[in-house]
Amino acid sequence: MRENLIKTIMNEQIIETNPSLDGISKNFSYDQNSSLYLGTGLCTYQSMSIGLPFDVLSMILAAEKLRRYLGMKETFHQIADTHAKSNRVYNENEIDELAKRERDLLIRIVEKLRIPNYNIILAWLSEDKE
Repeated sequence: MRENLIKTIMNEQIIETNPSLDGISKNFSYDQNSSLYLGTGLCTYQSMSIGLPFDVLSMILAAEKLRRYLGMKETFHQIADTHAKSNRVYNENEIDELAKRERDLLIRIVEKLRIPNYNIILAWLSEDKE
């Protein structure tokens, strides 16, 4: 199983190979109640995003491929709104609006693709629960 996972990671251009391979050490284990996690940001150090990353569809599909392959329960896609706010360069209300627009668009994409158990969350909502 581990060897096939390594091959999958190396063949998916959208996946950062080195950190992903580091994350599945020889002791790699999980169970079917595990979840897959990915995230998208809202800004760079120079400007706020004008929309979703151009490769977001590839990210969603690669995550779903891995989730199914590993038999994991669900996927969590986090929108990094608190990271954008931590830069203290951008207006918080603008960040909140952009995060909500991106979340709504991601929800529509996932619904159109009929991807099950795909959760889209804003970072500030998940941080409040910790």
